[in-house]
Amino acid sequence: DRSNQIIRRITPVGVVTTLSGQAGSPGYNDGTKTTARFSNPANVAVDAAGNVFVTDTGYSILRKVSPAGSVVTLAGVPAYVGGSNDGVGASARFNNPEGVAVDAAGNVFVADTANHTIRKMTPEREVITIGGRAQYEGSTDGQGTTARFSRPRGIAVAADGTLYVADSGNSVIRKGTVVPDLSPIENWRLAHFGISGNSGTAADGFDYDQDGLTNLAEYAFSLDPKLAASLQLPPWQVSGGNFTTEFSGPEGAVDITYTAEWSTSLTGENWFSVGDLGSGGTHQFKISTTGHPRLFVRFKITSP
Repeated sequence: DRSNQIIRRITPVGVVTTLSGQAGSPGYNDGTKTTARFSNPANVAVDAAGNVFVTDTGYSILRKVSPAGSVVTLAGVPAYVGGSNDGVGASARFNNPEGVAVDAAGNVFVADTANHTIRKMTPEREVITIGGRAQYEGSTDGQGTTARFSRPRGIAVAADGTLYVADSGNSVIRKGTVVPDLSPIENWRLAHFGISGNSGTAADGFDYDQDGLTNLAEYAFSLDPKLAASLQLPPWQVSGGNFTTEFSGPEGAVDITYTAEWSTSLTGENWFSVGDLGSGGTHQFKISTTGHPRLFVRFKITSP
């Protein structure tokens, strides 16, 4: 009951009672059914246990009301100015969220209206953006952050997990599916090529910018695959009798491995492997220069 700042319950025979909040008293207090307060509650969704999830639009937060009427804030912090951060609980931010739905697994989906995005909160209260990009308004169909919405206000989830969104600014109904969490390299492909799969111009072995580096190599060295950048590879230098290099890989990457190989002749078949001495996202390689007045080195990069 948005204007009354309360959550109401209606029985199958039409009996109306106040589940939580105080009519005419807006606020953001968590608490019991009589001490809790809301500010422009926009929409509700109910799970199998009878818990009610509420988009508290006035303070840009997501609330949960127990069957007894007790209220807790699940995500976001009370604010008149919203945000778009993904995160857990109070570290997440919303911007005038309106639509809300909950699936059988306890995932809560939010139409984050002023951010033009679709958000998902897991049962562990982790909030992630699964559709659209905050503050980027549009009507493009696509996957994840490549899709665009315009002030989505309503959302529903079907038994098979399909999401339906009332995209109010575009005056259309959108349909989407929640895909499994993407790996770092899949997110990288999606950001640069608009698809997450290892195919077409996004394929690991494809050299999009024709600079001599495959897409996988561009990813491994945190380069832009659409900008010729072969001269930006990690440099090697002589130090303490060793030919060495050190560099950081893509943030969060656990899906690639690096191996350095060396030889005294480019035409020879005798290439020798050197293991990665780095840790914690930093990669380090050392090759002894003793007895080798000339060395050729190359990287071997593999991905599952």
